[in-house]
Amino acid sequence: KKKEFNLINFLKEKKIDFEIIKCKTINDKKVFLKIDSMNNERYFIVSLFPGDILEKKYFNLGKFFLHAHAGYLPNYRGSTTNYFSHLDNNGLGASVIILNEYIDRGKIIFRFKTKYFNSINNYDSSLDPFLRVYALFNALKKIFKFKSLKKINNNFKKGNDYYIIHPVLKNLSILKK
Repeated sequence: KKKEFNLINFLKEKKIDFEIIKCKTINDKKVFLKIDSMNNERYFIVSLFPGDILEKKYFNLGKFFLHAHAGYLPNYRGSTTNYFSHLDNNGLGASVIILNEYIDRGKIIFRFKTKYFNSINNYDSSLDPFLRVYALFNALKKIFKFKSLKKINNNFKKGNDYYIIHPVLKNLSILKK
């Protein structure tokens, strides 16, 4: 039987401090106060609930919030962008950015796209997490290499905004050969 990965057991085994905060949004007061109190921490990897965005107060803390976006930024900003990209014959992509107050317009740390996948049948359950982890891994390597986010200068301004894809378009994208 295949052994399942358990994050909490992994963190305990590696003696990595962690705290679980039960909430429905990253903007919960408990989350904000915890991050604000972490004086020695400057970098945070942010994984948001669907439709959730950081409130402006986070950007006044002097901290960096890294986010792995499912889409090739800046070309595909917003949600469900890889379905639109797939329909456009532009393959699939992922980008890691430093969040700012504008949706998907932060400093791009790393981005890539691939046409390797000719079907996105398992996109939501397998491909999306894989693409994001791959991008995040490479972004962190880049950050550690330069030892500073200031040395990474590759901002892009042009692009399109996409919103939650209509179910008919999603199915067309999935059925596309």
